[in-house]
Amino acid sequence: MSISPQRIYVIESEESIAKLDTLTRCRYGAKTVLLIAYDEAEAWKNPLQEGIQSGVEDASIVTTHIMLEACNLGIDSCWVNYFPNIKLEDAFNLPKTERSVLLLPLGYREDDVTPLPGHTKKKELNQTIKRI
Repeated sequence: MSISPQRIYVIESEESIAKLDTLTRCRYGAKTVLLIAYDEAEAWKNPLQEGIQSGVEDASIVTTHIMLEACNLGIDSCWVNYFPNIKLEDAFNLPKTERSVLLLPLGYREDDVTPLPGHTKKKELNQTIKRI
């Protein structure tokens, strides 16, 4: 078990970007895309319940920090889940124990770009927060 099972792959060569474009339409013109994954063999396993492990959470925590720091530096990013995970892992020759979680295009958005309408809708807090 490791305390850091996440993996961060930097996709930026023309060949790798072209390969990525065959797997997702959500690169948004970024010249650098991070592929965030985790190693199942290194993820923390919950000893109290079989099948519960921390890989996705660890990768998500790291990604959130990357997004916040990118924003501090004036770099835009977008969390992308729209890709076939197994095909992506195979295309980029990830080790068999690694699982892809997301893609993170990085760059500078055009002035006239806005999020799709479905990405800006939010529930009321009383629909999200429940007291128990």
